[in-house]
Amino acid sequence: MRKGGHKLLGLAALASLMLIGGTWAAWTQEITAGNEFMPGTYETSLDEKFTPPTDWSPGTEQEKRVRISNKGTVPVMAKAVITQSWIRREDVYATRLNASGDVVQEPVAPFKGEAFPLTFQTDEGEEYASIPNFNKNAVVLLDSGKTADSSLSLGLSAVSTVDAARGKWLLLNEVPDAKGQYTLYYMGIIEPGSSTPEFMESVTLNRKLGRTITGKETRFIKMEDGSTKKVTIDSVNAEFGYDSAKYTMDIKGSTVQATKAAVEEIFGTGDETLAYLAGQV
Repeated sequence: MRKGGHKLLGLAALASLMLIGGTWAAWTQEITAGNEFMPGTYETSLDEKFTPPTDWSPGTEQEKRVRISNKGTVPVMAKAVITQSWIRREDVYATRLNASGDVVQEPVAPFKGEAFPLTFQTDEGEEYASIPNFNKNAVVLLDSGKTADSSLSLGLSAVSTVDAARGKWLLLNEVPDAKGQYTLYYMGIIEPGSSTPEFMESVTLNRKLGRTITGKETRFIKMEDGSTKKVTIDSVNAEFGYDSAKYTMDIKGSTVQATKAAVEEIFGTGDETLAYLAGQV
């Protein structure tokens, strides 16, 4: 009986405590969940195997292997722009006779600091002064960008659709543009820890640049005493110029995170190639 009486008192006390203030006590529980978001590492590189030659002579092939690598943790897409230039390092002079029969030297164009064209004209047609050798197993050309001039052909396979270039580099035009540039896109996603195939293998200096022409100019000059003097000058000049010139090939690689928005913002929109890239992600 005592035991039961104590139990009843306890329940009554509990009831009175919980009615204090006229409301029931409210229990709350605050639950927090900690989530750590680790942003991906964005790290890409343009990898090149190239040793500048000290004496690059006509007809010589110089190794220049280039690819783009993804060393981060974010999948990316890539673009490469190759720019070439030939710049005269110092004035080159031609020797000739003036009207008085004096031997004079005059600078020939282009002058110091000015640019040569990337191509020159021969009996066989127009040719590159320096010939880029793309990796034919990894670079293809759009049919629409193929040149009709066989002497400027790079020997690349052509594809009729962008999709046919999947997993390879796509060269938009076989002939460089007005800025001396080639533009290529890698038609696929470069996963973390992987690299694209090499798109460039070497550059060859056109062997015809080593050809020279010889000249002989003879004049008969009337002297003050009425006699005649024969003046002859022999000259040897480079047939196509390009002597005392510096050749530069700059390669700029661009990568973007493999998302549709990033591709459209950085690479742009509006043509078949860019639409294809954006559609891959």
